[in-house]
Amino acid sequence: MYTEEHQYHKTKPQQAIIISSSKKIRKIDDICTHYKLDKQIIIETLSDFEVPRLELRKSKAILFLRLPDILTKNHNIIPHTMMLLWDQTTLTLITKQDYEFLVDVQKLFITYKTESSVAIIGTVVHGIVLEYMKEIMKINDKIQEQFIHFKSINDSNILQLLKYDQLNNLFTSALLPLPQIMNQIIEVFKLTEADLDLINDVESHLTSAISVCEATSKLVISIRDSYQTIFTNRLSKKVQLLTGLTIAITIPNILGTLWGMNVKLPLHNNPYAFWIILGLSGSLSTITFLWFLIKKWV
Repeated sequence: MYTEEHQYHKTKPQQAIIISSSKKIRKIDDICTHYKLDKQIIIETLSDFEVPRLELRKSKAILFLRLPDILTKNHNIIPHTMMLLWDQTTLTLITKQDYEFLVDVQKLFITYKTESSVAIIGTVVHGIVLEYMKEIMKINDKIQEQFIHFKSINDSNILQLLKYDQLNNLFTSALLPLPQIMNQIIEVFKLTEADLDLINDVESHLTSAISVCEATSKLVISIRDSYQTIFTNRLSKKVQLLTGLTIAITIPNILGTLWGMNVKLPLHNNPYAFWIILGLSGSLSTITFLWFLIKKWV
């Protein structure tokens, strides 16, 4: 396994990890020379949001894959691209981040033979699917926890749910192209019985991962609808309360307007007129508001 630092999208230098069946390939320049590719294409390919796909170019093939890469410090989501390049003699893997399953992949590279290409590709895809499964299950557990305590929600819970939904959609978009890629591999390569078993195992895990993503998406929609129902209910109660208060406060305004006219009115010469009107207004407002409470209108 070799490493080399390169610039991606004018950000700080990032480490490129290279695993190859050829001892002559240690840098990106070596990859460009061997596979006759432009260096800038490789560097741009290792940038964010590359679409997973399998490209067949004359005597060589290039497989683009996306892996989950979450910066837990600030919860930013950064997709991570991995490339597999192979021709009739050499197989090369290049990525920006190390993963546990690459240890097993590196062992396969040491004993590489042309007919073992599918085994290595299958192992890589299988490792990626398992990485996604781990992250998806973490997200699913957190969303399930929110679903259990959805009655005690606040703004931070909603923001977390949106983040989980964004992650789930990102993972789904990275997993959905993989079945088509596996079908391409079956059509293009001559597979042994062991290769078919590996491909079937990968497809089984892949189906499970996509199913969990779809179930998580439905759960997010369910929680979101529940949030909306709760917020609508809370808003309705607040509007009812404010309406009741408005009606109750309107009574003193009416009485104050009537007794504020410059004409002779009842209690005109009474020294306690102010207190009588004030008490009457307060009593009527209180009785009105209590009536609303008894009728459960507020």
